[in-house]
Amino acid sequence: MSPTTRLLHTLRVHAGLRAVHAVHAGLRAVHAVHAGSMHLAPAEESPLSGISTLRRLLRLGEYDAAEARFAEQLKRRRASPSLDAHAVLGLHELLKGSCSSADQLRLLKGAEEAGVRAWQSSYEVICRSMVLEARDAAEIELLLARARSRGHHVEMVGRWTLMDVAQLERARTFRLKMIITRASSAPQRDASGLQSKGWAFFERLLLNNVATADHVWHMMRMCTDDSQRQALIKRAQAHGLEMAWEAAGSKGEVRRASLGFFMLDNDPAERALGWQIFTERLRDGTLEEDDLLCAL
Repeated sequence: MSPTTRLLHTLRVHAGLRAVHAVHAGLRAVHAVHAGSMHLAPAEESPLSGISTLRRLLRLGEYDAAEARFAEQLKRRRASPSLDAHAVLGLHELLKGSCSSADQLRLLKGAEEAGVRAWQSSYEVICRSMVLEARDAAEIELLLARARSRGHHVEMVGRWTLMDVAQLERARTFRLKMIITRASSAPQRDASGLQSKGWAFFERLLLNNVATADHVWHMMRMCTDDSQRQALIKRAQAHGLEMAWEAAGSKGEVRRASLGFFMLDNDPAERALGWQIFTERLRDGTLEEDDLLCAL
């Protein structure tokens, strides 16, 4: 046998032996798994993955599911403090998606009781909600003191409290429209809760004398029939709100204004709601000439 042939033969033998050893190692691993001697740690969900899930749930309007997801994050955080960043990110995302400062304060309290240290920006989100809801200055100061005790200085509050009336009105209108839009697109189990939050937000604005006629028009989107719309208008008038049609004072003007608000809107969804009101009145036999004028 030539030296070259001998070398090739030796290499083939070594390669075969390595393959046999690899097979044996694989068999030992399989036996170890079956015997229960090998325990694979479950992969931890990364903070980025958790945030993506929360954002997806909030985007779909699954608010109950998002809160349940966050509650799971808090449980995992108690068992493993290394997941603190996961919980802090989840808290901040949930606070931004919340529709009321009361819910935000509840979420913050639960997270802090679980040992989560909220970001300064999380306190700013809550403070902004409290300013928009016209909460008492004493309540806002309590939250600021709470933030300072945790080493945070919420600088943005000064800018919000210095906003003029028109700026605050626009910001409140945007918040109200956001709640109404979410309620109209959310699953049934979340829609009623969002509608309640919308009414609670409007009620707070009304009681604090910062509601406007524009807010009343937007609240009409959540009324299910004419009786609710009339009750809403009367309640607004009782708090001194001057509607555009108040000087006329006739029932026809009120009806036409409430229907025309939707019929003349550029948003297809608003016009669809106007036609829904028109159809209800036609079916109930309460359609009047003023309503027909709006539909022409």
